Amino acid sequence: MIGAHVSTAGGLNRSLERAVAMKCPVIQIFAQSPRTWDNNNISDLQITNFLKAQSEFRIGTQSIDVYNHASYLINLASPDRTLAVKSTESLSLSLQLCEKLKVKATVVHIGSVKDTPRNSGISRVASNVNRCLSLSKTTHLYLENTAGAGGTLGRSLYELALILENIDDKTRIGICLDTQHLFASGVNYNNFESVELLVKEVTETVGSIQLIHLNDSKVDRASNIDRHENLGKGYIGAKALKLLIGHKYFREIPMILEVPGSSKAGPETSDIRQANAYLKAGIKLWDKFTLASN
Repeated sequence: MIGAHVSTAGGLNRSLERAVAMKCPVIQIFAQSPRTWDNNNISDLQITNFLKAQSEFRIGTQSIDVYNHASYLINLASPDRTLAVKSTESLSLSLQLCEKLKVKATVVHIGSVKDTPRNSGISRVASNVNRCLSLSKTTHLYLENTAGAGGTLGRSLYELALILENIDDKTRIGICLDTQHLFASGVNYNNFESVELLVKEVTETVGSIQLIHLNDSKVDRASNIDRHENLGKGYIGAKALKLLIGHKYFREIPMILEVPGSSKAGPETSDIRQANAYLKAGIKLWDKFTLASN
């Protein structure tokens, strides 16, 4: 199931109209501005209109799954008490808003430990996440892996696993795997063997992946820089992306495109078609590989 991050310009409900136009069975939105702390600017009318749109707009007979991306300002790993409190409040409000919107999950960038030890940052993240989950009831929270710049946490599946170990409510916590961040953090997945090793690492660390951000990369592997590119136009390339998403472990996980698109305004219908073609091609590659291996 492949979809895209879509705009909410004109109202949250417009995102579902755009989803239908792009034939997206799954979308990601910013329920609030990603570059402000304001989570209280969504009116009851906007919520009502969004819920109505959820019941009206479908892909065939299938309802559209919606995910939210939290503010980029949030830093759950910050050693600065003021910023940590502000981040926790913002994420808590985001989770509470998503409950009203009946959004499946909120995705969050974990943040940076700055100049403090990473172990202490992991403890701060777990504590802050536990508080956020305790202040909401149903919405799931997905921690996103990072490209690894500076003191950011989540650059490895091992670090994400350490955080998960210390979360109280494990029924509402999950992982969002960004393919560009994974590549930029140094992970190779351009052949059958490396993808199999990645699957093994996933199962032995975080256990499972709940959502995939499907992107190519403007920068080379192990650059630790977060820069998305259109599929097949970056350093990851078509082959590696096909192999990754075509693997039986990943192919059933919902995928969200966050590519710039040809107009630099975000994913377009042609990008969705291309991603679905990659998925089909990847499945065929693995079927052929499995047949040849038996």
